[in-house]
Amino acid sequence: MRSPELLLPTDYVKMAAELAKKSQKRIYLISLSLTRGKATDILIDEIIKAAERGVEVHVAVDLLTFICDRTSRLPSRIAGKDMVETNQLRREFSQVGGEFHWLGTQRVPYLIGRTHSKWTIIDDDVFSFGGVNLNQSGVLERTDYIFHLHDKRIAKRLVSEQRIIEEADPQKRRISDHCINTEYGQLLLDSGLFGKSVIYNHAVKLARQAKDITVVTQYCPTGRFAKILHAKQAKVYFNPKGSAADVVNNIMIGTRRSVSEQPNLYKRPRYLHAKFIIATMPDGSKRALTGSHNFTAIGVHTGTREVALETSDPNVIAQLEDFLTKYVA
Repeated sequence: MRSPELLLPTDYVKMAAELAKKSQKRIYLISLSLTRGKATDILIDEIIKAAERGVEVHVAVDLLTFICDRTSRLPSRIAGKDMVETNQLRREFSQVGGEFHWLGTQRVPYLIGRTHSKWTIIDDDVFSFGGVNLNQSGVLERTDYIFHLHDKRIAKRLVSEQRIIEEADPQKRRISDHCINTEYGQLLLDSGLFGKSVIYNHAVKLARQAKDITVVTQYCPTGRFAKILHAKQAKVYFNPKGSAADVVNNIMIGTRRSVSEQPNLYKRPRYLHAKFIIATMPDGSKRALTGSHNFTAIGVHTGTREVALETSDPNVIAQLEDFLTKYVA
C-alpha cells in the first residue's frame, strides 16, 4: 500500500492535467469554486478534451463561486434557469458531452447548504483530503495542499457520492453522513444535514483523547471543539482578522475570533487555507484529520458538505508535519 502524497496546489493542477490527458473512462470533479485563468486553464482544457474523446465527465461546482471568487463576475441572476443555461463554463462542458452542475442554485440564503467538498477523480486516481479551490487565488495565492492517491475503491466511492449530490441538490434532498473504512484510515463525508457533521464529531473526539494537539485551519475554531482546544492549550494556527482579500472572509474570520478567544500562532503573511489536525495520543501514537472542514460550528449548523480522511498512517502524518514546518509554523 502506497501512502497518499501531499501536493501543493500548482503541483496538483499539473499532475491532474497530465492524468486527464491520458484518461480513459471517467473524470469527476467537485469543488466550492472553479474558474478559468492562468492557474486552472491547463486542467480545464484537458478535461474538455477528455470529454470530446468520449471520457465520462462530471463537474459539480457550488454557486458560491460567484460570491467568494473575485475573478468571477456575478451574473444578473445568481440562481435559476437563466443563469445556468447561459453560463460560459457550463456551456464549454455541455458542448462536448460533459455534465456540469451548479450546486446550491435553490438555496436561500446562499451560505446555507453549501458544497465545500473538494475532489478530482481521474479514472482510479484521487485528489482530495485538502482545501484547494480551483481558481486563481486557490492555486496561486493561498497556503494549501491536496492529497493524491491511486485507489480504485475510494475513487468509486467518491464518484458514487458525487452522483448522489448532483441528483439530490436540485430537490434540496438531504442524505446521510458517511464513515467508511479504507486502507489509509476512515473516509469521512458530511452530506449536508443541518446540525450534524461526522467530521466535526471526529475532531471533537480526537481533541478529547489527545494529550497534545495541533490545529491548522482557515478560521478560528468554534463550538465544543474550540472549548477543548482552549482547555488543553493546543497549538492553533488560523488567519488573523483583516488577512483575507475579500470582505466576506474577513467578516467570518473576525466573528470566529471574537467568539472563541483562541490564541493564534499563525504569523505568516500568506493567506492560510489548509485544514488539518495532528493529535498525539497518551500512548505516544499520532492521528491526523485532513480535508475540507474548517472545524467551526457554523458549518455544522448550516449543513455544509465536506470530505476528510482520519488516519494514523505515519507517512501522511510526516507530510503534514513537514508542511506545518515549511509553510505554517
